[in-house]
Amino acid sequence: MNSSEKCIQLTCIVCPNSCRMEVIQDAGSGEILSVTGHLCNRGKIWAEQELLDPHRTLCTSIAVYGGSEPLTSVRTTALVPRSRIPELMELLKAISLPAPVRIGQVVIQGPLGLDCDVIVTRDVKQSR
Repeated sequence: MNSSEKCIQLTCIVCPNSCRMEVIQDAGSGEILSVTGHLCNRGKIWAEQELLDPHRTLCTSIAVYGGSEPLTSVRTTALVPRSRIPELMELLKAISLPAPVRIGQVVIQGPLGLDCDVIVTRDVKQSR
């Protein structure tokens, strides 16, 4: 490794092996030069994506009115770019659902033009 390269240590989260990988990345361009330590190709692919274009499943909660609980949990149905999470959180802060809400209920389809939906992951009954 030379001075224009940086070494990054990652622990893979794709499968239970939890491979400890070492990624050599060009410090200037960000190009991945090598990935070692992975037991399968999925780990290599994950490491490259994690460094170049990380994605996450967003799990949070939104307000419920007229319900037995003030909040319900929600999540995205697919991974979203990590860079878009703050914008998505701002959108979700403005949403309030009327009770009752049911697991699997779609809150927003394709928020911000993303290829996912936001769905409810916890039932909230209507208050009496």
